[in-house]
Amino acid sequence: MSTVPSNLDPVAATHDRRVAIQILLEEPPFAGSVSALLGDDVNEQDGFRAVNKLGGVSICVGDIEDSEARFRLPDVAAVRRCLLGAVRDEHHEQQNGDSRI
Repeated sequence: MSTVPSNLDPVAATHDRRVAIQILLEEPPFAGSVSALLGDDVNEQDGFRAVNKLGGVSICVGDIEDSEARFRLPDVAAVRRCLLGAVRDEHHEQQNGDSRI
């Protein structure tokens, strides 16, 4: 198992998902990108708030009540279907020269 350098593991350095997300999105290669966070427990709420504030995509997986996430998927199988669909769409766009984004 490899270890992540401390400059790339802000959660370990700060123990705060909100701060970690902000730090990551200020550094290359993530600076200027759209963030996405999927989470399945109440400890993700700070991360969801940070991602929302930065205009990213926050997805709660499961049945957590009062989640800060903007979107919800019922289970891991739904996450997998969603991600596979996105990959297929991207592949289709690349094959057909589409640029919908």
